[in-house]
Amino acid sequence: MNNDPIGAAISGEPMASTPGMVDLTTRDAWAKTVVQEPQKQERIQSIKISLSVPIPVMGDTVKEITLRRPTGRDLMELGMPVIFDASGAMVHNYAIVGAMINRLGNIPPGSVEKMDSQDIVKAALKMTGFFMPTREDLETNQS
Repeated sequence: MNNDPIGAAISGEPMASTPGMVDLTTRDAWAKTVVQEPQKQERIQSIKISLSVPIPVMGDTVKEITLRRPTGRDLMELGMPVIFDASGAMVHNYAIVGAMINRLGNIPPGSVEKMDSQDIVKAALKMTGFFMPTREDLETNQS
């Protein structure tokens, strides 16, 4: 009996049974477990941001905000809230991030201004997901 799942799969030897482990006694079983069809990555339609400090919004106290996916018009009118510099680092423009929170979350500017700085940074980082290409986009562009 072999205790190494990869070694067992390659050699064809039976693997020692370990509770909670999948018995991969053949190369085919191992390949089917490890190699799976890539799943289509869905585009993010909205994001929720839990606020560490609740904010006043139109007479209510809000602990969570939801931002919808931005449209082309949103980008053209407000600008890109995140860019990647030559080293690949993310650089956020917080004036644009605030304008995006206002528009995409229907949060009044005065309420956005009252957000805790940590919550605005959290929103900026989560918002970045709207602008990242999917794996499918990258693979399509390489063809």
